[in-house]
Amino acid sequence: MIKTGRKIDTKTLGLDLGVNFVRFLTGKEHLHYGIWKEGIEVCAGNLLQAQELYTERLISHLPDGEHLSILDVGGGAGETALTLSKFGHNLEIVVPSPPLAKRCEAKMGQGTPVHNLGFEEYETNRQFDVCLFSESFQYIPLEVSLRKARKVTRQGGLILISDCFRTPEGQQMKLKYRPVGGGHAITRFHEEVEKAGLEIAFMDDITDKVAPSIDLESELNKFIGSSIFRIDRELKDKNPLIRGTMATIFRLLTRDKSRDKLKERLEGHLRNKVEFCKYNCYLMIGMVNPQ
Repeated sequence: MIKTGRKIDTKTLGLDLGVNFVRFLTGKEHLHYGIWKEGIEVCAGNLLQAQELYTERLISHLPDGEHLSILDVGGGAGETALTLSKFGHNLEIVVPSPPLAKRCEAKMGQGTPVHNLGFEEYETNRQFDVCLFSESFQYIPLEVSLRKARKVTRQGGLILISDCFRTPEGQQMKLKYRPVGGGHAITRFHEEVEKAGLEIAFMDDITDKVAPSIDLESELNKFIGSSIFRIDRELKDKNPLIRGTMATIFRLLTRDKSRDKLKERLEGHLRNKVEFCKYNCYLMIGMVNPQ
């Protein structure tokens, strides 16, 4: 009997591959959307510029002060934390992915605590000036994230969220396909804000500015897809036995639904900025802790 071994952690694997690809493409390890200002061509060559404009926009929402204490929740590969540290801020990072935690440690050095665990498991007696969620908020249960964020933020401190949320249209369960984008339902988010005893101080809607990132991603997927389909046609014509064997193995290892989702992603008919804006809103939200 063949032992299959442990289940592959596709999420961690995907993040690790994503970091390596973005570093190859841009020279840095940003794992967030870009802000595409008018006049910036949406292409891979301008991705770094767009991503750094995003970081500038995010930093513009921080309170005044050179030495803020900031808890970076889901700190990615540490690029945002590194930028913030250059402004004189003191960082602490929580990141659940082991490869990303190592990248944060390598960038930040020993002076910055990096906790390799989820925000749900994170415990501290410290209270921060800012609790920051940059494209990490959607991965944490709402009933946990807001209450815990309030707990670790000092009185008068800022909870800053920058992430994608589902619009009421995107929350509909009768859709035949999963719309591009994701995140918590915006209506439920507002309900949980009220339950947590928080009030929204500002809301910066940048949906239309980040949406072109979806078109760029779609073009990349189409390139990968056309390359795969081209190889598949060659194998079908020149070596049908190998092609048939590979196709059989692929079908055995995947489900019909997974293959359909992969095909749609590689062909990209429904992954574009128009669809994104219809089913999502991308917001930078600030809440001052009133406790």
